[in-house]
This record gives sequence, C-alpha cells and structure tokens, in this order.
Amino acid sequence: MRIATYQERLKRITSVGALLKETHDAQRTVSTVRSWVKSQLPPQLRMLPNGSRFVPHLHRKIQQAVDVERRLKMDFYKIKHRLNEDNRNAVAGLDL
Repeated sequence: MRIATYQERLKRITSVGALLKETHDAQRTVSTVRSWVKSQLPPQLRMLPNGSRFVPHLHRKIQQAVDVERRLKMDFYKIKHRLNEDNRNAVAGLDL
C-alpha cells in the first residue's frame, strides 16, 4: 500500500482549499491503512486493539500514515499563513 509522504503532500498544496483537502485525505488514509492492516493480520491478532504491533512491517505502515497526518495538523496554520501571504504578495504585485 502506497502512502504519500509529507513532502509529496506539501508540493500539492497551492491554496487553502488544497490544504484542507490534503488534511482530510491524510485522515482518510490513516483509517484506510488501519482497516487494511487489520485485514492482513492473522485471525488470532485481529481482535487485539494493538495487534499490529506484533507484525512490525504492518505497524510501520500505520505509523507512517499517522506521522504524515500529525505533521499536517501541526503545520496547518503555518502553511495557511504562508499561503495567505503569497496571495497578498501576488495581489500587491498587480497594478489595479
């Protein structure tokens, strides 16, 4: 299963709407990865809340998705501020 990295998501963000879309997509990715990992676990581990911890390569996928989501949430306002500044500079550069 392919999980987009933080840098890949950051490159796709060009507006506040795209930032919201990427944040929500990261949240959806985490839940999708969790359900996919649960389906890959042996039956005796599926009912355990932390069953994926017993299978390191699957747990690594969950951690990767959670880290991307967490970092997007932490940097949300910083990215939004940068986008708003870029828009202001673009509008100020126009001679209206």
